[in-house]
Amino acid sequence: MPRRSKPPTPSPGFAAHWTALRDAATPEQTTLLLTLAQRAGNGFTFEALCGTAKRRELQTLDVVVAQAEAAAKRESQAGAGQRHRERMAERSRDISSATREIGPLPPIENPKRRAACRLNLKKFYQTYFPDVFYRPFSDDQSAETKGIQTTVLQGSLQTFAAPRGDGKSARAERALLWAILYGHHSFAMLVHATDEKAQDALADMLTTLESNELLYADFPEVCHPIRALDGIHNRTKGQTLNGERTAIRLLKRKLILPTVAGSPSSGAVIAASGLLSATRGAKHLKTDGELIRPSLCLIDDPQTRESAESPDQTNTRERILTADLLGCAPQGRRMAALCACTVIEPGDLSDRLLDKNRHPEWRSSRGQMLPQFPEDMERWESYFELVREDLRKPECEEPFRRATAFYRKHRRAMDAGAIVGSPYRFAPDELSALQHAMNLYLSAGPEGFATEYNNQPLPPAEGEDLCVDVARIARKVSGLERFALPLETQWVTGFIDVQQRVLYWMLCAWEPNFTGTIIGYGTFPQSPRAYFTQTNIRPTLADVFPRRGPDGAIYAGIQQLAQELAERDYVRADGVKLQLARCLIDSGYNATVVRRAIRESKHRGVLLPSFGRTCDANQVPISAYRQKPGELISPEEWLVRGRSRAGLHLIFDTYHWKSFVARRLITERGDPGALTIYGADPDKDRHDFLAEHLTSERPKPVVGNRRVDVWKTIPARQNHWWDCVVGSAVAASFCGAKLANPNAARTKPKVRYQQVVPL
Repeated sequence: MPRRSKPPTPSPGFAAHWTALRDAATPEQTTLLLTLAQRAGNGFTFEALCGTAKRRELQTLDVVVAQAEAAAKRESQAGAGQRHRERMAERSRDISSATREIGPLPPIENPKRRAACRLNLKKFYQTYFPDVFYRPFSDDQSAETKGIQTTVLQGSLQTFAAPRGDGKSARAERALLWAILYGHHSFAMLVHATDEKAQDALADMLTTLESNELLYADFPEVCHPIRALDGIHNRTKGQTLNGERTAIRLLKRKLILPTVAGSPSSGAVIAASGLLSATRGAKHLKTDGELIRPSLCLIDDPQTRESAESPDQTNTRERILTADLLGCAPQGRRMAALCACTVIEPGDLSDRLLDKNRHPEWRSSRGQMLPQFPEDMERWESYFELVREDLRKPECEEPFRRATAFYRKHRRAMDAGAIVGSPYRFAPDELSALQHAMNLYLSAGPEGFATEYNNQPLPPAEGEDLCVDVARIARKVSGLERFALPLETQWVTGFIDVQQRVLYWMLCAWEPNFTGTIIGYGTFPQSPRAYFTQTNIRPTLADVFPRRGPDGAIYAGIQQLAQELAERDYVRADGVKLQLARCLIDSGYNATVVRRAIRESKHRGVLLPSFGRTCDANQVPISAYRQKPGELISPEEWLVRGRSRAGLHLIFDTYHWKSFVARRLITERGDPGALTIYGADPDKDRHDFLAEHLTSERPKPVVGNRRVDVWKTIPARQNHWWDCVVGSAVAASFCGAKLANPNAARTKPKVRYQQVVPL
C-alpha cells in the first residue's frame, strides 16, 4: 500500500489573514474559503485525489486567497482614503467657518460724533465726507440741505434743480445713506433715468460703505460685514457674525444691509432701477418675517435729453413718478421723495415738477449759478475775445492768463450788478466765482449756460416773438364749457386732419375781429386715453369699420364725423343757436377719398377739401397769383379753385397761417384777436396734451425776396391739432373774419369777390 503522507498545511497567508480575508471576500468566495478550511482542518488528504484534481484544488485555493488578499488591501486603502477625505472635509469646514465668521464686531470709535449727526444732515455731510464737501455751503445749498432733511424726517416731497457740477447728486445720494444708516428709513429706492445709471449709482454707494474710513469707524455694524467680503460677493450667502447669519446681499439692483442685532439699519434695503422699469408695489421680506415697503425715494435726473424733447415720453415719466413710485409707501406712512434734476427743455419733466402751479404738492427750488448777469457785458466781451485769441494760438499754454489779468485790472466794473449762486465755486487759477461762471458761459454758450447752469432754458432765438409756451397755453381757458359759444360769436368753423388710423378734428368759435375760442377737439374714433400717439391710439378706424378697407374706413369716418359736427346746435351766451358754418378737410393724405366723401355727404354745403402749401421766401405768395376764372384769391394767402379736375377746393399758405395763429395764441385774453380754449378753471381744466400739439413746431425766419417764417416740427412731437387750429382759422377767414386794424378808417371799402360755383 502506498504510504500515507501528512496533509498539506494551508497557506500561511490564508491562516494569518483569515479574518481579513473573510471580511473582504464576496459571498461566493466566503463559501469556498469555508469549505477549504474545513477540509484542511479535517486532515483532508490531497493525495487521495487524482493528480489533476489535486492541482485544481490547490490552484483554486491560491486564486481565492490572492483575490481575498487583494480585496482586503483595497478595503484597507479605501478606508484610509475615506478617513483622509473626512479629515480634509472637516478642515475645509473649519476654514470655511472661519472665513464666514467675521466676529467680533469692532466697537464704535466715536459714539458722540455719530450721535451728533443723527438729526443734522449738513453736519453728516461735512463730518463723514470732508473730501466731497470741502467748500463752504452757499446759502442756496444750505437751504436745499435743510429742505432735504425735513423731507427725509417728515415724509414730504421735494424737488430741487441745481447748476451742473454743483454736487446735487452727491448731496442726494449721501442723504439717502444718512436716512438708512440712522434708521430713519428701512427701505429706500434709488431711481435714475435708466437702469444703467441707477446700477452705477448703487455701485458707488456700495464703494462708499466699503472704503470710507470714517463710516467704518462709526458704523461698524454696516461697514465691517461689507469690508469683510473682500469684494467677493459669493461670500454673502454664508457670512455670520457671532454665529448668526448676517443675510447681507450685494446685487446689481438691490443692496441688503447686514442683519445685526441692535443696529438701526439692520436688514435695511436700497433698491435701484430706471424710472421706466420701476415696479409698482415694491416690497421686501426680512429674515425676521417682517414685510417692509419703500418709504423713501431718491429720484436723480429722471429724464434723458431724448425724453425731455418728447412730450409723450415726458407724460409717461410724469405718470410713473407721481402715481407708481409715490404709491409704493407702506400703509399709514407718507412717502418721502427727493428729486434732484436739471431742466433741459421748457415743459420737460424737471420743469413740470418745479412748476408750483402744476405740482403744488412738491416743494421746489430752482438753483442758478448766475441769477443776475453783470451790468458791463461789453468788458466781458473784451475778456472773451482775449480768451479766444489765445486759444487760437497753438503755442499758448495759458489761454486765460491775459484774460485774468484784464479781469483783475477791471474787476470792480466787471463785477458790478452780478449776483452769483455760490461765491465759493471757482478754480485755483480764477479770481472769483463770477469769473468761473463767465468762463462757463463762454464755453457752453448762452443756451447751454441757461439750461445746464441756470435751469432756465432760453426760448429759440429764431422766431422768438412767435414762440408759444406750453404751460401758458394749457391754462389759457375761456371760462366757458365745451361747445359753449361766447356772446360775440359770429361763426363756428372746423377742420378735420385725415390720417390712416384716425381722424383728428377741432371746432372753433370766431368773432368778426378774429377773436376765437377752441370749443371742442378730439379724434374719431374717440380715444379714452388722455395721452396717445398716432401709432398707439385705440380704437382706430379699422376697429370701428372692420369690414372696410383702409380707404373705405376713411370714407366712412369722414361721413360719420362730418354728420356729428354739422348736425349739432352750438348755443351762444344769449341763447342763439348757431351751426357749423364751414369745415375744411385735409386732402393731402388721400384726396380722392376725401373728395368723394364730401361729394356724397348731405352736409357737403359746409364741407370743403383743403390743401396746405408752403411758400418760401423766394416763391410768389398766393395773394400775388394771377386770378383765373372760377378762382377766389384772398389777400390773406388762400385761394379757392372751382374749375379743375380736382373740383372745388381751397389752398392756403401754411407758413403764413401758422404764424398768424401763433400770434393769436400769444395774444393775451381780452385783447382783440386772442385765441383761448374752453374751460372754466385754468388749474382744473388744463389742456396739456392739446398745448403740446399747439407748440409742436418752431419758426425760423428766412429772408429772400421777402421775409418768411419757415415752420419745422420739433422731433418726436405730434402736430395734428396744430394743423386743425390753423385750418379752422383759414375757414374763419373764408367766412369773413378779419383782424381789427385800429389805424384803419371806419368805413372800409367793399371787396368784390368773384362768385364760386358750389360743388
